[in-house]
Amino acid sequence: MTTTTEAAAILGVSRAWVWRLIKEGKLSAERRGRDWWVEDSEVERYKRERKPAHRPRKDDDHVAEHNQTD
Repeated sequence: MTTTTEAAAILGVSRAWVWRLIKEGKLSAERRGRDWWVEDSEVERYKRERKPAHRPRKDDDHVAEHNQTD
């Protein structure tokens, strides 16, 4: 089990974003005392399934091909 703070660090997002995922049902969590915990497998599943916010780097293949001059 992972705290919401730890889950945020693993996913590279804010703790508020983890709460949003929980509220939207994209991550399941359970309360234990004052803390909320997320199953490790849930964190890993979301990490695998999410689409990374990726901007192409200047050296990405398709950018390099686009910038080629013949």
